[in-house]
Amino acid sequence: MKKLGIVAGFGPHAATYFINRVLDLSSAKKEWEYFPMIAYYNTQVPSRTRALLYGEKSPKEGIIDTINALGDAGAEVVAVPCNSAHGWYDEVINHIKVPWLNIIEITSNMVKERNIKNTLIIGAYVPTKMKLYDRYLKNTTYLTKNERNILYGLIEKLKLNRPKEDIKKEFYDLLKPYRGEVDGIVIACTEPSMLFKLNEIEWAGFNLVDSTNEYAKKCVEICKRGDRDVSI
Repeated sequence: MKKLGIVAGFGPHAATYFINRVLDLSSAKKEWEYFPMIAYYNTQVPSRTRALLYGEKSPKEGIIDTINALGDAGAEVVAVPCNSAHGWYDEVINHIKVPWLNIIEITSNMVKERNIKNTLIIGAYVPTKMKLYDRYLKNTTYLTKNERNILYGLIEKLKLNRPKEDIKKEFYDLLKPYRGEVDGIVIACTEPSMLFKLNEIEWAGFNLVDSTNEYAKKCVEICKRGDRDVSI
């Protein structure tokens, strides 16, 4: 089995949630049936949002250093469960020692597989500003600035581990105007993924594709397979 490295500092609660998803999907009955994982909770990488919004320090070097530290520790493939970090994927990919699985591509492949034609991308500032999903999908819609501000508030509550039922009601109110306008939504931010069950693929009249779940599934598939090919 392959050893998975996880860049876990970009929202520590969300990263822990992602790790639990990987464990839940591993179908192991004994502890030795799980593939090995190394998580690096590096919370000191510069903010992805502030780098893009205010021109502050780029997270590029921090991402490179974190991934390479995982490689030095023995990781054979790396997951970065943060859609925003993938805004620097192309800048990072040629400077790292181990393959970085791309959450945007993996999630988009599932959207295509489920034949979702018009997709609302529920992402924070970076995925929305950089339109990260447009590289792989057609007919995408992104939240407006005001809607994103509401989403950011919900994300901050989730980062602080506030009660999820209240947050899910606010989340529904945010998306209600899009019912009938799109036929699917992508949860393109790890924190909102915390509102949904492992195999939840429909919610409030929307086809639901959760990037965290799809990412976790692909990590399990590749690491349990254990061969040299880590292509998605």
